[in-house]
Amino acid sequence: MLDGTATACGPVRYKGAGSGGTLNIRAKTLSGNGKISVDGTLGNIRWDNAYHGAGGRVAVRVTDQEIGTDGIWTRITSRGIPKQGYVDANGVALSPDQDCSAVTVYLQGKSDGEGGGTIYVTSAGRSKTIEETPTYLPSGNTYGKTDDYSKAKLVIGTYGTVRLDQDGLKMNALSLVDDGRLDLAGKKLIVASANIDDRKIAAGTYQATDLSEVLLDSSEEQTGILFVTGTGTGILVR
Repeated sequence: MLDGTATACGPVRYKGAGSGGTLNIRAKTLSGNGKISVDGTLGNIRWDNAYHGAGGRVAVRVTDQEIGTDGIWTRITSRGIPKQGYVDANGVALSPDQDCSAVTVYLQGKSDGEGGGTIYVTSAGRSKTIEETPTYLPSGNTYGKTDDYSKAKLVIGTYGTVRLDQDGLKMNALSLVDDGRLDLAGKKLIVASANIDDRKIAAGTYQATDLSEVLLDSSEEQTGILFVTGTGTGILVR
């Protein structure tokens, strides 16, 4: 039961601001009237080079409950604040608007099993015209370990951009919604199923040029691949 606030929001500084921190919550169930927040903070807007804070990272795992769609589940927030570009007295842009990296929320319920939850990467509140900063997947691991994403589902939405940082990464499912985009960065992502908004992507191999509305490839070689294996059952007859 959470009726207060679990928070790791960024600090406020004189010029710049702080990114949100990290909350890793494990419980049997989660309920209450409280909220969970790792929002970034607003920098001093009097300084044209003062960046604002990116959102933090939240992971919630419950073992005796499914992930809900109302109540406290709607009050888990991780918001970043874009940097406003600097314009001189004549209205000439001297620096562009720039977004902070998208925020990440991981939710895992009873039926998901360990590692089988959903990773949400979004940039809620930013404009499509703002210069974007990608979120890397997998993110850096201090201990040099490689996390297992093979059971996990990835949802990229609301102008969020994810850039692959591991070749041959395997995941259970990929969904791109509300202008979410995936940067293959010359690497291969293998998923059992994929969707763009409500449209299911057929099994096959795709490059950025095949699905240009949602796929990017920032590598010079343009060799990135999205490989959708399909979720059907195959029968081998000998």
